[in-house]
Amino acid sequence: MVRAGVVRHPREWKHCPYSEFMGVRKRCRVVNLKKLLNCLKVGNAGMFREWHVKPLEEKLKDRRMGCAEFWSKAVAVGAPDWLGKKAGECGLERFRIVNAGSMHYLARKCP
Repeated sequence: MVRAGVVRHPREWKHCPYSEFMGVRKRCRVVNLKKLLNCLKVGNAGMFREWHVKPLEEKLKDRRMGCAEFWSKAVAVGAPDWLGKKAGECGLERFRIVNAGSMHYLARKCP
């Protein structure tokens, strides 16, 4: 919503996980922070916040909010084994796993 110009900072958009990441939202959370920290191999929430906030603030300051192409193409984003499992469970034979540097996502196979 920052790129769209609706808000100037993610903390202003109540529907994004920023307030959960920062420990502000205590109820009605949707992010499993413990699992996220484990997946990212980050020791604790404080370390994660420091890792998350610094580059975000730099991007906001410099207005470098370009759109990563895979977010527009992706059906799902995650680890290749998880994507393969989910694709199989959902019957997504028409999709392929794409390696986009450090990210993997499911995208439609071209006919």
